[in-house]
Amino acid sequence: MKKIKALKKSVKKHLKLFIVASLYCSFLFPQAKLGFENYQLLTGERKNLIIPSVHYQTKKGFYTMLRYNYEDINTLSVYGGKNFNNGTAFRTDLTPMIGFSAGHFNGVSLALNADAEWKGLYISTQSQYSLPVKSNSAAFYYNWTELGFYVTEFFFTGITIQSTRTKEKMETEPGFAAGLDFKWFSIPVYFFKPLTAEPYLIVGVNMGFDLKRKIN
Repeated sequence: MKKIKALKKSVKKHLKLFIVASLYCSFLFPQAKLGFENYQLLTGERKNLIIPSVHYQTKKGFYTMLRYNYEDINTLSVYGGKNFNNGTAFRTDLTPMIGFSAGHFNGVSLALNADAEWKGLYISTQSQYSLPVKSNSAAFYYNWTELGFYVTEFFFTGITIQSTRTKEKMETEPGFAAGLDFKWFSIPVYFFKPLTAEPYLIVGVNMGFDLKRKIN
C-alpha cells in the first residue's frame, strides 16, 4: 500500500513539473514551431501507460523537447539540439540533441532524430544512447524506425520497428503503422509484435503549429 501511495505521489510530482515546464517553453520563448504529442498503450504489459511530450523549434532551428515516461516510467526528460533541414521535393530533417532525465531513470542521453520524405514516401528514425548516473540503472541504446507511404493526402500506412540494446541483451519489436494526418493534427496507430503471443497497440494524438510573433 505504501509503495502504491509513493508511486502515485511520484507521478503527480513529475506531471506537475511537466506541465509547468511545458507552459514555460510555450509562452516565454520565441518559437516558430510548437508541437504536442501523446501516445498511449492500449494493450500489453503496460496497458494505459501514457507518453506525453511537447517540443518547440525557434526560427533559427534551435530545438527543445520535454517528454514523460519515454526513457522509463515516471521519468521526465528534457532535450536540446539544433534542426537542419534541406530540400522541398526531397525533404530531409536532422536534429542532433543532448538530453537529461530525472525520475525512475536518471542520466544523460545523446539522440538523433532523422526524417526524409519524397513524393509521399517517408522514412523516420529516432535513436538515442542513454547513460545512467546511478548504478541501479543500465546504459541502453534505443531506436525507433518507421517506413511508410501516404496512400492519400490524409491517410498513411507502413512498417515500423523498435529495438532496445543493453550490455546483456537486445530486444527487437517489428510492427505495422497506419493513421490520419491533417495539416496540424494527426492520429497514428502502431501494432507491434503482431505474430507473437504478446502483441500490443499504441495510439497517438499529435498536434503541431507554426507560430508567428506579432510586431506592433
